[in-house]
Amino acid sequence: MAGIDLTGRHVSRRLAEREIPAAAIVESDPQSWEIITVDVTADLREIGAMSIRREFSRGVWLWAVLGRGGLVTAWLREHAGIGYGSGAITRQGPAWLAVRDHFDARREKTLASAPRTPAGSEVPARLLGLERALATMPMSVTDRRRFHDAAALVRSGLSWRIAVDAAGWISYETGRTAVKRIVREQGSRAPIPVMPHDRWEEALTSIDDLERRLPHASVRETTRTRLTGTFDRVRRGHTWTSAARRAEFPSYAAMAAARRRVAATGTGDGDLEIPSPSRADKDRAAA
Repeated sequence: MAGIDLTGRHVSRRLAEREIPAAAIVESDPQSWEIITVDVTADLREIGAMSIRREFSRGVWLWAVLGRGGLVTAWLREHAGIGYGSGAITRQGPAWLAVRDHFDARREKTLASAPRTPAGSEVPARLLGLERALATMPMSVTDRRRFHDAAALVRSGLSWRIAVDAAGWISYETGRTAVKRIVREQGSRAPIPVMPHDRWEEALTSIDDLERRLPHASVRETTRTRLTGTFDRVRRGHTWTSAARRAEFPSYAAMAAARRRVAATGTGDGDLEIPSPSRADKDRAAA
């Protein structure tokens, strides 16, 4: 959002009153913002203003209104809802069509100028796997259509970033989140990598100790839930890498760091050694 004008008296006062640092807007990635509402002029020829939002911190959203001359105002809220009656927003009629036509034209311009490269041989197979996972998982009709549109564009040689943006998601971040859900669903159906018996017995011993410490550990509830899911899967024979992925840890390293924090609880010295994944584990996880 570099270059946006924040010098107006009104917006300067609002940012100061609401303790919103200018850097949170100026230094933010435009792709991290979602367009929520768009106001059009009475003659439907121009967009007069639009409200946008992005996550400011955990559980807090930064909202802003952009006008023709720059930022009009900004505020922080503890929920992502619009905050006024749905009757104030229209999703049909001349104004809605004018906005749709504007973004359709922008989409066509993006697609016309986007570079295309031949898709690698692995791309069709990967897309097919994601489409099969999508077929039986819960997702809105709109997001299903957007994913299929994005997949078709990737098959034509466009990058995922351009395809996701052109498929109609509000922002690249929103589209990427939807695609990552499908990837996780597909991963949960992959064959389970099995831990060698000697390492499995060692893992069971460490899990028993970790579970005694976990209730007293200073970790987030989300981390606690993920660790519990990881332990349960390892007991059933998963490798640590496989179990961490299926428990929705972002990476093996994140799971290992959480285990270290729990291991240090009550002793202060982290007396449990967290082994790195073996090459075989990594190969199985990548399969």
